[in-house]
This record gives sequence, structure tokens and C-alpha cells, in this order.
Amino acid sequence: MPTYQYDQPFRFVHRADVAFGKGRAAEIPDELADLDVEHPMIVTDPTLPEVGVTDPIVDALEDAGIEYYLYDEVEPNPRVSTVEDGAEIFNDEGCDGAIGVGGGSSMDTAKAISGLAKCGGDYIDYEGQGNFPTDPYPIITVPTTIGTGSEVTPFTVITDPNREEKIGVGDPKLIPNVALLDPTLLQSLPSKVAASTGMDCLTQSVMGYISTNSNPITDALNYRSVEMVSESLPAAVSKKDLDALMNMQIATTIDGMGFMNSGLGLVHSMSHPVSAHYDTPHGVTNGLILPAVLRYNRIAREDKYAELAEAMGVDARSMSTREASKRFVEEVEDLSQAVDLPEGLSELGVEEDFLPDLAEAAATRADTSRNKSTNPRVSTEEDILEIYRDAY
Repeated sequence: MPTYQYDQPFRFVHRADVAFGKGRAAEIPDELADLDVEHPMIVTDPTLPEVGVTDPIVDALEDAGIEYYLYDEVEPNPRVSTVEDGAEIFNDEGCDGAIGVGGGSSMDTAKAISGLAKCGGDYIDYEGQGNFPTDPYPIITVPTTIGTGSEVTPFTVITDPNREEKIGVGDPKLIPNVALLDPTLLQSLPSKVAASTGMDCLTQSVMGYISTNSNPITDALNYRSVEMVSESLPAAVSKKDLDALMNMQIATTIDGMGFMNSGLGLVHSMSHPVSAHYDTPHGVTNGLILPAVLRYNRIAREDKYAELAEAMGVDARSMSTREASKRFVEEVEDLSQAVDLPEGLSELGVEEDFLPDLAEAAATRADTSRNKSTNPRVSTEEDILEIYRDAY
């Protein structure tokens, strides 16, 4: 990775403890004891208990005599009602900590439930940045996918169907106390989910690296994450190779630490309106929009694109910066094809005549504007519409 001279002030925030290892989920009683949690709520989706992914956690809790409440109501793109219902049950059951088990949806929901149960009110009351008045109940995250990075970030993104918007809440108080990374929990991960969440990880790492808010620490994290995704995602998807899945699990945690400080840029600004309206998978939507955004941004970050080409295994020593930057975009497209992502937004059911509405939302809504503010190239609504058409 190249060396830079940074002359801009920055702040890097990190709070979560990260515990990694095969079988680590069985140690969750010890983590709860350290946090003085006696009656946790497990927050997950309906599928994971059915296929046994939560069994190591449940067995460990029962063996330790720890009572728990299983809240397995989380859906993809979780709704505000899911959070608010969960917070009410949390308090009614006398829970004193949350364990988010699953992908970004479950971990975001667990963080939101913990904050709302402690502070009261409606989820919408905390929209924006830094609005929780006090710390939430303790939070442990156990990721079972290979994307999002939610296990270590201060963000929750919850869908409001009435507004057809994803409502972002960010607060350092929501950073989980502990992220437990157990690669054995990934063994039943469906290939399509691995591809979707893995491309989400790549998107966040790339956009964090080229962000206007990047710094030496985030660059080191995001660059390494890109390397690991490029090396491991194809085998994680096609072969369900445990070593590859393990590397991806670490990559997404590294990525979460990076992008929570650098920002995410235009891809997320554009993907949120799509998934809020069409209920599309977050990672797939990001992965389809990423190459189009990279083509748009390339003239503003050719040097960093050339570096990312090397991170993806390109020998760029004989290439000009421009050639290497173009090659990087091609490598991203090749990786997307290798993990069998759809070819465009049209395959997700997005209607072409609705693209102007999506562009307006991406350009004007508060949650999308925050992401867009760190994009390396300023974009108008018309620019965003053309990028949607490119990704269509």
C-alpha cells in the first residue's frame, strides 16, 4: 500500500471488543458475565433457529443456566415496527442486554432495540446522528454473514414503509460492546447470501478508501479489506471454503471499523432508495450500483483506483495511473460476475420509468445526503439519474 502525507485533522473512533475463533460462540456466557447481563434477548431472523445456526449460542446459555428471550422476528430490510415491538417485549420480559445474531438486519435491529428499550420513545425520535441521551443496554453481535460490518459500527438502518425510506440512526453509544466472530457459524451460509454480503463488504471498503473523509487509519483498514475480499470471496461463494469464509468474516469486521470513520459515498445514497421501495437485498443492490458509481468517480480518484487495482491482484507496474484505474473498475465487474450477481437493476424488478424518482430521493433525502457528502465527486440529481441508467 502506498505511503501518503496527510495534513488534514481527523478523528478515528473504535470501541467494540472483537473476539475471534472457531467455536467462540460457546463462550458467550463469559461475555455476558463481564457485561453484568443476566437475561439477554437474542435478536435474529426466523430462519437461523430453524437451520440450527443459533444452537451453539442457545446451548451455551442453557448449559450456563442463563434465561433468555428469543426474538426471531427480524426480516430483510427490517421495519420500524419490528424494532419498536422488540423494544416493548425487551422491557416486558425484563431483558438487560441484546445479542444480535445474523446479518446486518439482525445486528442493526439488536442495536436499535437496545437503545430504544433503554431510552424510550419511537425509533424515528433518534433519526440522524448522536441523539441517544444515554448508553443503551449492553450489546453483543454475532455475525453469520460476510458483509455489512454492523458488528462493530454505531449505525442502524431501519425501513419506514410509510415514508418508503431507510431511516438511519448513528450514535457512538450504539457501538456493540463485543463482536463475537465464530467462523463455524458460516458453514450453512447460502451461496447467494455469501455473494450479496461479500459484495456489500467490497462496496464499503472501496468507497471508504476513496472517500473525501478517509485518513491513514481508514485507508489501511479498507485497503486490506479489499485485498481479502478479492482473494477469498469467489471460494467463499462457490466452494463454501471455510478458510475463505473465515477471511471474509475478518475482512468485513475490518471494513466496518474503516467505513464507520471514513463514510460510504454515493453507492449507499443510491442503493437505499432502491431497497426501501423495492425491498431488494442490500448487498446485491450495492454490488450492481458500484461499477457505475466507480466509472463516474474515476476522474476524481485515479491515483487511489490504481492502488486498489494492486489490492485486487493486478500487476500495475507497467501501467499508467489512468490505465490502472480503468483496470480496477474492470476487476470489480469481473468479481461481480464471478459470484453470479445479476447483471443490472432491471433484474431486481426496478422499473425504468421509476429511475427519476429514485434519483430525486438519492439526491435530496437526509439519510442519502449524509452518505453522498463524502463522495469524491459532487453529483447532481441529473448525474445520479445517469448513473442509475448505467446500472440498469
